Amino acid sequence: MNKQLIINIVLECVEEINHILEDPIPVQEGELAYLYDWGYGNLDSFSLVSLLVCIEQALEDQLHLKLDLVNLNNIADQNNPFRTVATLVNYISDLSNVNDLKNESEIKT
Repeated sequence: MNKQLIINIVLECVEEINHILEDPIPVQEGELAYLYDWGYGNLDSFSLVSLLVCIEQALEDQLHLKLDLVNLNNIADQNNPFRTVATLVNYISDLSNVNDLKNESEIKT
């Protein structure tokens, strides 16, 4: 999976969500921009869910990749994958790799 494509999708969705935020996320910071972190991020739980839905839809539309970014089983092992753009991109990349492996094993069986 091309990581730059995922970064672009996340940043595009952040720009969309910025329209509903009182304190917009500084998109110009790129991967270093804080999203949802205790004391740093600009997102509340509602705007986080809105962002994740936007990203899920964009991933499916642009990359034909169907992921559930809010699956609590996946998040349990992570250290807040929603902290910054970079941690979210890494989380999506990890999930897409797991998804690719599942699809390959289903094809082989």
